[in-house]
Parts: sequence; structure tokens; C-alpha cells
Amino acid sequence: MKNILFLSAIWLLMACNDNPAPTPDQKLTDSSGMISSSTPVDSLMPPANTIENNIEADSMEAIDTNPDIETYYIVVADTGTQYGLLNAKMYALAKQSTLTVDTLGRYYNASKKKIVLREDDEDELYAGEYFPRRFPSTTLSMEYMDSYIPGSNAATIGIIAGIFEHAADGEKALQSIKTHSANARLVKADIYVGCIH
Repeated sequence: MKNILFLSAIWLLMACNDNPAPTPDQKLTDSSGMISSSTPVDSLMPPANTIENNIEADSMEAIDTNPDIETYYIVVADTGTQYGLLNAKMYALAKQSTLTVDTLGRYYNASKKKIVLREDDEDELYAGEYFPRRFPSTTLSMEYMDSYIPGSNAATIGIIAGIFEHAADGEKALQSIKTHSANARLVKADIYVGCIH
């Protein structure tokens, strides 16, 4: 009797372990679409080092983490905290160079003691407030330097003589401005160019 029980147990164990590992040609799912419990988890993962995976990894590195930030090169003709002196210098620079002044609809509000848009500006969100120059252009304007150089004194105003996408273009414009303004320099800045409303 013991032998019959022993043989029955062995036969039962062998019947339970009769599921061979699936071959690459076999389906890895059961009839209801679920992953078969006999499917090794490693067979579901793509190989770690394939051309496709390397291309994907390389392209992930190239994705811009913040597409609303652009690196521009800014020609700063001079800086200071006295609006009147800088304003006169900016208009003198316009006469000496080929650049024109673009105030961007802003003026110096003496009661607020800052450069602002008109109170009745069509941009209701920024009307009566300062709004910085943010895009490449080759005109003169006055801007608060903390818009371009984080940590700058909030009262420091710069005479901007151009914003450029490429350093070489900024360098070329700087050489032209230096003949009229000895304090001119080129500043590399990361500027937010996304939507502001």
C-alpha cells in the first residue's frame, strides 16, 4: 500500500512539472490575453543594449527640458541707476550709431520711480508695470538688468543695444558699440520666451 501511495505521489509531481518553458514561437499570453504565469519575466523586457534602445536614449538626452527658455547674447552699452543720465546717453548713442530707439511703449514713471508700460496699454495684465524686452532685435532700449542677470540690483538699468541668437553676431555688434561706449559688454542670458498670460 505504501508503494502505491509513493508511486502515485511521484506520478502527480511529474504531471505538475510537465510545463516546458515557452519557445520564441509560442504565445506568451493565455486565452484571455493575460500574461501566462509560466512566462519568464525577463522574456518580456527588451534587451538592454540594442540599437533601438541606444537611439531612444540618445534622443532623450537631446530633448530640451524647458523649451520656453532661450539663451541669447545681449549687448549692454552701459548700466547705471540714474534714468535721466542713461536716457540721454541712449539717445546720443542712437545719433552716433545706426541704431534706433524702441521704447516698446514704456516710459519712466516718476511717481513709481520705474520704467513701465502706459496705464492704458492694451495689455491689461502689464499696463502700468515694467515688461522686459525678450526677443532678438537690433534696437536701443532701457531694461532692468535683473531681467537678464539674476541677482543683479533691481534698480540697475542697462542700455541694451541688441539681443542676438548667436554669440558671433553679438560680438560683432559689441565691437561697433564699443567705439561709442567704452563700458559696453556682451552678456549671455537665459530668457523666458514663453507665454506670459
